[in-house]
Amino acid sequence: MIFSQNFHPSSFADSVRAKSIVEYLNSNGHHVTLFTQTIESKAFESPLLKIHLLKWANPTNNNSIIKRLLNEFNLGIELFCKIVFLKKKDYYIFTSPPFFSCVIGILAKIFKTGDLIFDVRDLYPDVFIYQKLISSRSLGFKLLKLIERFIYNRSKIILVATEGLQREILNRVRVKKVILYKNGYSEYFKVSKIKEDKFTVVFHGSLSRFQNVELMIDVVKEINLINKNINFIVIGSGPKDSLVKDLNVDNLRFLGRLSNEDTATIVNKCHIGLSLRDDSQISIDAFPVKLYEYIGSGIPSIITPCSEGGKEIERLNIGYNLNNNLDIIVKTILMLESDRKSYNAIKQQILLNRELFGRKYITKKVFDSFLSD
Repeated sequence: MIFSQNFHPSSFADSVRAKSIVEYLNSNGHHVTLFTQTIESKAFESPLLKIHLLKWANPTNNNSIIKRLLNEFNLGIELFCKIVFLKKKDYYIFTSPPFFSCVIGILAKIFKTGDLIFDVRDLYPDVFIYQKLISSRSLGFKLLKLIERFIYNRSKIILVATEGLQREILNRVRVKKVILYKNGYSEYFKVSKIKEDKFTVVFHGSLSRFQNVELMIDVVKEINLINKNINFIVIGSGPKDSLVKDLNVDNLRFLGRLSNEDTATIVNKCHIGLSLRDDSQISIDAFPVKLYEYIGSGIPSIITPCSEGGKEIERLNIGYNLNNNLDIIVKTILMLESDRKSYNAIKQQILLNRELFGRKYITKKVFDSFLSD
């Protein structure tokens, strides 16, 4: 059984992650029951994949924090009721966030035999501290930490998306199988010879609180004044998307949220991938999914701040890990547009390392390691 709030053809991070797991399990003859809120996913049912739609209001980053938590709680209650009446499964996989929905769903798993696999993409409840929604000294936060520890200790296996998450969780719980399961790019992201007419910088993904959308807008405006041969494309949605929608410059196209396949079709035609985040510890420990997807498309990345993902990009010489500094980011983009020798050298490095970052490769390597035990 798998719970993933979003699933294919959605472009959210949990969707593409869950799709890889389902494809791996089905390819090895395993029957999968999936609980999701993505209505379109029903079209992808098969003899090995049964999809149950959860109908409660979808908690999103666009909601106020109170509304989001309420929706997560109600979604969790619906999931709990579904799992209670579910036939026995060998594995119960929950991917978080949504954290509270997972917590309530996992409570139903207590009454079931089978192993719990908890997939951690963000560190909750710590995220609430970074968003200044709760004090680390409050009773509420201490209660949430107890719940977090309860889930970790109940899990047979904990999957984590980054090395930073792995270190944090290993510091918090008894010796467990805390396995690094990186994201990777899907089969839609391909190296394409067909490119945008102008040199194009792309950002895609959630325009959320941890994204430095304000800096990205400053970059777009500064480049617009300096070089008319460089364009920007922004794909995504979130609490900060109005900042991009309201920007009136002729070198920017804002496309909103697209499917994973449509997003890839556009990213494949661009020249540079952008990932600008804030300076929080969460961003420093991050390896954003979009970086894998830029690698899949064969284009150099520019990432801020100095982070786990950025260090790997720099180590392989396939992009630039920078501070949140407007001048440095602008100079780097201008250099890549004008110095095609340096640009092509980076692209060659990407081609040499690209296969190691594919979702299918990563998923097979990770799941083979414990399903064969």
